[in-house]
Amino acid sequence: MSDLQCPATFHVVGPGVTPERHDLVHGAPIAAVHAAAERRPEGANVEVAELDEDRPLDVVLVELSDLYRGLHVLVLPGVVSPPVHDPSDELVVRIDADGRSIERVDRR
Repeated sequence: MSDLQCPATFHVVGPGVTPERHDLVHGAPIAAVHAAAERRPEGANVEVAELDEDRPLDVVLVELSDLYRGLHVLVLPGVVSPPVHDPSDELVVRIDADGRSIERVDRR
């Protein structure tokens, strides 16, 4: 990616994984959590918003990306839907004006 602005980085964690901490992911501070109602974290010390699950996840992330340029966001979808293919996966999705990149992290 060659965009001059930093990308928004979304850590999309499948329902088979329970993040132990909601303030750091891979050592990066989390600016916000977007979670399905049934996965809403208790005691999170960051902004928590309900994830709109009536729309495709990739569309929602693109729309959120302008709000979180240069920041990391934890995303906890309620059902396994693209782009999360395995409930034990985490996807790191980086979005900037030039497009997006997706990296799969095996959390098993």
